[in-house]
Amino acid sequence: MVPSACTLAYVGVASVLLLNVLTWALLMAQSAPHCNCDCASPREPDGGAAPIRSSSSSSSSSSSSLPPTDGVASSSSSAQQQSSSAVSSSGPVTEGGKEDPPGPSVAKELALARHASNHTAMLRWLYGMQDEDLTWLEHYDVMDDRDLPPLTKRVQHYLYQHQNRNDSECANAQYITGTYNGGLGSNIHVLSHWFSNAIAMNRIMLWDQYDQSVFYADPGCGRGEAVTNLECYFEPMSTCGYTYVTGRNSFTPSLHGPPLILSNEQIPPIFLKWLRAEYPTVEFTKDGLKFWWRAQAAAYIARLNKYTKRAVAELRLQESMHHMISQTAAGGKLQVAAPFPLPPGTISMHVRRSDKINGEMPKHELAEYYTKAEAFVNRNPLFYRKIAFVTTEDSTVIEEAKNVTRVITDEGSPDTLWTLVYSDTVRDDTMAPYQQLVNFGKTMTVRHWLLSLMMALECDMWVGTRASNWNDIIDELRCVWLGKCRLPFQEVGANKEWVRYWWR
Repeated sequence: MVPSACTLAYVGVASVLLLNVLTWALLMAQSAPHCNCDCASPREPDGGAAPIRSSSSSSSSSSSSLPPTDGVASSSSSAQQQSSSAVSSSGPVTEGGKEDPPGPSVAKELALARHASNHTAMLRWLYGMQDEDLTWLEHYDVMDDRDLPPLTKRVQHYLYQHQNRNDSECANAQYITGTYNGGLGSNIHVLSHWFSNAIAMNRIMLWDQYDQSVFYADPGCGRGEAVTNLECYFEPMSTCGYTYVTGRNSFTPSLHGPPLILSNEQIPPIFLKWLRAEYPTVEFTKDGLKFWWRAQAAAYIARLNKYTKRAVAELRLQESMHHMISQTAAGGKLQVAAPFPLPPGTISMHVRRSDKINGEMPKHELAEYYTKAEAFVNRNPLFYRKIAFVTTEDSTVIEEAKNVTRVITDEGSPDTLWTLVYSDTVRDDTMAPYQQLVNFGKTMTVRHWLLSLMMALECDMWVGTRASNWNDIIDELRCVWLGKCRLPFQEVGANKEWVRYWWR
């Protein structure tokens, strides 16, 4: 009997469904969305170092779309979205401060599988463009440990556990609150130093409720919030609100010194113990430990909230704002809108200017960045492209980059021309970044800074100087947020320019 067309179609569909189910099962077995971290409670600083399972990740493309304006998931799925966020077996607390449900739904498991196997999906999630509202811990749990700084999953789970507690614990907790008068990158790094002390002292770290120094945000975040600080842009540091903070249970630190118990070169002792247990034959340096901790802390501190994700995503998808200029062999220029995401192999170059080069670090010319990138691409031509995404607060740097065609190095002449990508963000080289907040408007300025940061994370190589806090933030977050630690960072300066700066 010859099967009919309908029968063949049915068998074909059934085979595809079976294959999809088997593929999904394999993905989930590899990605292990729950982090079996066995993280110690903040009240148990001597927790053992449990092994962390690895998962896989690869890269593909998907379309861009924005979530509903409020960025809030429907009530039917909000409970499911808190899964895998707790690390304690007694009274687990998730990112939202609620107890974990019994387990994630099939839809959530499928979302995690897509997330783990699709780099563009991770980018879209960071921008808030994904339909699935995954938590940060779920995001980390499906990433490949080999692409992350050591112990990232375990440390991030610990930080959530330490900072997010129930009402009774919040009422009995001790606190550190503070904000540093400086640029956004230095603010995050200074808070990282205080954060390490908060963990060592079993205190909860919070921003000052009202930032009286720089005022990064409009009053009430411009939307009637109870705070005026960097939580206008970032997720709250803790589920413990400011109503629990009193003069008796909190203090605001100076840059360093008493009552802080750790120097800027020290990390929380529990993490040092974990690292030594994981790498018993490695002799860690103070600078290396400090840089590792700053990355972990910055990844927690700078998590964009739903309002910022929405605003930055809208800016990112404005084609008229992002330019890609290619040089032609005939000497002309071809300009188109820069795509989302940026092309694979794109190189980020953040050229720091304004107040930073007035004594804190040497000035590095744009040619130094291109020379580093040129040499690297010539040696690695199978993936990397001569596409430079340039960010800076100096508009003359952008004008100079528009005219870069060929870069001649000691290794000879290039065989391809350079393409420039840049965005129309606010720039003024005559003033420090925090002064730009007043000149251009607080909310818009910070959103433009964060847009530049996010686009730098879309790249696959980075050229910069770690003497710049903003270059450090890019370097740290590309490692922790996106698991791009095995991709190259090219330093244009000398190590002595940055390695012992205390705020790192």
